[in-house]
Amino acid sequence: MRRVVAVALLVLVLAVGWVGFRAYQAGSALQEARSAAARLGDGMLTGDVSAAELATAQRATARAAEASSDPVWRAAEVVPWAGAQLHAVRIVSTSLAAVTDDTVPPLLDLVGAARAGGLRTSDGRFDLTAIAARASALDRADQVAADASTAVDGLSTAGLVGPLVAPVAQVQDVLTTVAATARTASTIVDLAPAMLGADGPRTYLVLALNSAELRSAGGIVGAVTAINVDHGALTLGAQRSTRDLPKLDSPVLPLTDEELAADGDRLGRWIQDATMTPDFPRTGQLVAARWVAAVGGTVDGVVAVDASAVAHLLTVTGPVTTASGQTLTSDTFVAAVLQAPYESTVSTQDAVALDRTFADVAASVFQSLLGAGGDQGALLSAGRTIVDEQRLRIWSAHEDEQSALEPTSVGGAFLSGPFATTVGVFLNDATAGKLDYYLSTSLEVAAADCTSGTATLRLTLSYQPPAGIESSSGYLRGPGLDGVPPGDVATTITFAAGRGDDVGPITQDGTAVGGRSLVLSDRGTQTLTSVLSPGQSVTYQVQVPMHGSRLGVWTTPTITQPGLLVAACSAATADLGTTNG
Repeated sequence: MRRVVAVALLVLVLAVGWVGFRAYQAGSALQEARSAAARLGDGMLTGDVSAAELATAQRATARAAEASSDPVWRAAEVVPWAGAQLHAVRIVSTSLAAVTDDTVPPLLDLVGAARAGGLRTSDGRFDLTAIAARASALDRADQVAADASTAVDGLSTAGLVGPLVAPVAQVQDVLTTVAATARTASTIVDLAPAMLGADGPRTYLVLALNSAELRSAGGIVGAVTAINVDHGALTLGAQRSTRDLPKLDSPVLPLTDEELAADGDRLGRWIQDATMTPDFPRTGQLVAARWVAAVGGTVDGVVAVDASAVAHLLTVTGPVTTASGQTLTSDTFVAAVLQAPYESTVSTQDAVALDRTFADVAASVFQSLLGAGGDQGALLSAGRTIVDEQRLRIWSAHEDEQSALEPTSVGGAFLSGPFATTVGVFLNDATAGKLDYYLSTSLEVAAADCTSGTATLRLTLSYQPPAGIESSSGYLRGPGLDGVPPGDVATTITFAAGRGDDVGPITQDGTAVGGRSLVLSDRGTQTLTSVLSPGQSVTYQVQVPMHGSRLGVWTTPTITQPGLLVAACSAATADLGTTNG
């Protein structure tokens, strides 16, 4: 018996020693691996990662995964407390190894091909064959990244020792970004051949959103430009300002009871107001129907971008010159289209001219982009920023394509998509003017508590217009609505919880307030209106339920804030990383 006990003790001592030795190996490799992974995450969409850097990351992650995956280590994971530490190290290590081996290389290949011009033919068309050839590898990369991100997100940092908390949290952030990037790349490559006309000509409508008059998606529709696509070749089609698409006597499509309760019939009568809904697929349907009714033809999809997104693109393509001879740069574009046109007194005829100018500016920018000028790597980087800030929305009229777009952030399907736990804060101008250029907005996750399962959102609005705004043109300050003095700005704010949840309580500058309660797609919402005089600001705080350790918040992208926040329980942040909710 003593011999058996002695042998058992010897085995235990050896096992503990072996696990300790392996833990030392894994810890050292993991430190190197997470640093390398962060570098890959930052540089993979710009192609700014060398083969040597990738190989270094793969070796480091392989060492960490090998050290933490042998049978003795796995057996030790059942030990109370210590086992949780070992389990976390193994999950992080193996997840990083999978991503660096199977996700990053196909992404780097895609970026490298784009930078080298390998995704374009000699006549400037998109090379649909070259794009389609990468679909299989990117689909695999997407699945691996999604599995790795899910596995690491499932780790709670609450029971981990101090030295492990930061590495686990960092890897969670890195893999969230990598997974979102892989999903976007895979979706684009899967859809690109058909959407770029491989099976026949397509027509898409591009909406230029005017953020000087806010709507949930970013701004009112300021201009609509058709883009014709055929076997990878893109050409500019018809252009219309919103003056060419006047209000209707009745909605262009039947509206649901929920839509009528939330926004009235404006959603379907004014094309400018088609972006009032936070659900972009509905915007796409309404705009497409309006275009077909007024212009004719077939609409295969709708794309929306705001002025800030276009400014990002102009850093790559360089300045554009409008038909009127105006030269616009990335630094001057936003002010040129959202501020300068409304500074002088504007008559009805001037207003028509302004709307047509907006269409002209939009067309000039799109024409420049169609030429694919500038550094392709920089263009990809700018595109990533636009997607991360949720300033790009895409809807397809083709059911199979739309089903692929819907789960992504560019699909903008807040109400109809698979974003059950994502919450939202959406802004709609209630002044009917162009004063939101002077409205600064700031949304942050002030607290995220996994123990109580609640998060606190803080929204601050600050209105700083130039002196004399109250006597400016009616086109700028609005027609003077009831309860809104001339020069004041009114904003309708909708706070939306996740599905099956309710919003509240809400405070305004520390005082409890209530809003109008509605249920939209099983989401509890509260809507209230802020009215600010020049120089005033207001801060709202609202509690929303959260599920799990991370919270996605969709919001209206404005000139001063992006359209997406991500927060974690361990440290609430306002990251610009893309999330699927």
